[in-house]
Amino acid sequence: MLEEIIKQCLKKGKLTHIVGPPKSGKNTLLYHLASKVQKGEKAIIIDAEISVSVQRLIEITKFKEMELERIIIIHTKNSYEQHKIVLNLHNLIGSRKIKFIAINGITNHFRNNGTKIGKANKYNILALQVAYLKEFAKKMKIAVIVTNQMKGERDKFGASMGIVGKKIFEKYVDTTFEINQVNEKLWSINSDKNFRSLYLITEEGIKVLD
Repeated sequence: MLEEIIKQCLKKGKLTHIVGPPKSGKNTLLYHLASKVQKGEKAIIIDAEISVSVQRLIEITKFKEMELERIIIIHTKNSYEQHKIVLNLHNLIGSRKIKFIAINGITNHFRNNGTKIGKANKYNILALQVAYLKEFAKKMKIAVIVTNQMKGERDKFGASMGIVGKKIFEKYVDTTFEINQVNEKLWSINSDKNFRSLYLITEEGIKVLD
């Protein structure tokens, strides 16, 4: 089942949206994707949450030091940096053979109340980035993955947390994987393509319960 998730995420020309609460395994899933990068290929991870762990990446991919050069990690400090990098991806990749591009925590800078960008402008800028990523993936025939958070609040009935920027992602992404917590250790991952599985997060990574 994990291989099926990876296969869906790495579809060339497609934009995949992975959304879930903190510590739900979104980064871990990115590390599993990175493990599929072969010699001569590159993956680019734009880390808006500054949460990608090189040590964890090594543990899951089993890459040696030289093999880590296959993974390019770019940290963004604010929404301006993120916007500039995303809209210049075509220049960033150059002649490299790209396995996938991931934006880790794509809404993170837009959820930060410290930013001087107004709410309406935040929405429009985020929408522009996601729309660009959709067209970029299609035109360049590269798999693009974005991870996203869920809103912290619940309604009075205790319903599941809402997706940040939900309408934007519903409009542009090809597939959404939504992660929810079942209990203290168990997580469920569901896609809008009628896929559902349960998993644990272990030292070796994600362990799917078939």
